[in-house]
Amino acid sequence: MPLLIRPSGDLEEKLDHFSKKMGQSKNSIVSEALSDYFAKHSASQVLLEQEVKESAFDRMLQAREQDPKRYQEATEVLDWIQRRLLWTATENPSGKIREALYGINEVESFIYQEGSDDSLLLVVNHLSNPPPRGTARYLRYLIPFQDWKNNMRIVSHEPNY
Repeated sequence: MPLLIRPSGDLEEKLDHFSKKMGQSKNSIVSEALSDYFAKHSASQVLLEQEVKESAFDRMLQAREQDPKRYQEATEVLDWIQRRLLWTATENPSGKIREALYGINEVESFIYQEGSDDSLLLVVNHLSNPPPRGTARYLRYLIPFQDWKNNMRIVSHEPNY
């Protein structure tokens, strides 16, 4: 059964532009987006048993009390993610090898590297044009928080499709 969607004017413009730019049909882009959406949200619907549940608020309070620096870093990264900031490497006149990703990149998430320093690692998606296909579209980079702050700069506040 056919499905008819009516995106807002701005969303329709972006879809049209992205479709032409990537050489993909609008239908294939919307189908892929729906597939990704369902995969993402079906995984988050797994219910835990009642005694295992704890509120996100309780975990946040506990984290803030146990390690204020870690909490502040995580809060900063969360802000970047919510604002969908796009990043690129800063200038590197020294030529030394460093933890930086050239091109356009988006921080998607973060994890803590358990161990001696419990450092925060950013989960980063490199946004290439055209987008990668197959398994390459799931490739992500792990970059230490401090390396990211030292070697990267904001280039935009929203992806420009």
